[in-house]
Amino acid sequence: MCNRPTVKNLRGIELRYVLTWHLALHGRASIAELVEVLAFHGFDVDDPAGKSISDALRWERRRGRVCHLAWGVYGPGCLPRGTEHRIHQRVLALRAEANRSEAGKSLRGGQIGCPELAATDVTSVTASDGSPIDRFG
Repeated sequence: MCNRPTVKNLRGIELRYVLTWHLALHGRASIAELVEVLAFHGFDVDDPAGKSISDALRWERRRGRVCHLAWGVYGPGCLPRGTEHRIHQRVLALRAEANRSEAGKSLRGGQIGCPELAATDVTSVTASDGSPIDRFG
């Protein structure tokens, strides 16, 4: 299994924006799911992760952008258009920054941390009868 390395530690407004944007797009999520989402996008949070995330979401709850649905489960609240646009632009910039910092670490073809994929020769492909296939022509 390939795990993307975490490259950016999110705190404060950056963490709140990424979490709020995810909830606005995908709906309800538990704290554990949000930790996985952050890791998938190449982000990390301070330990304990659950407390950092719940503290960030508590801030957003006070502004009505996030709703507390159950113990450890949050959902989207109301986002004014201007706030939504600002949050979206900031999240896109954070993801681009994380992708740029990962670009230099790529093994081959954008695969990060996957030695089994890096060992695959993507330029020579053969058909079932053994004849070479020109993938780029």
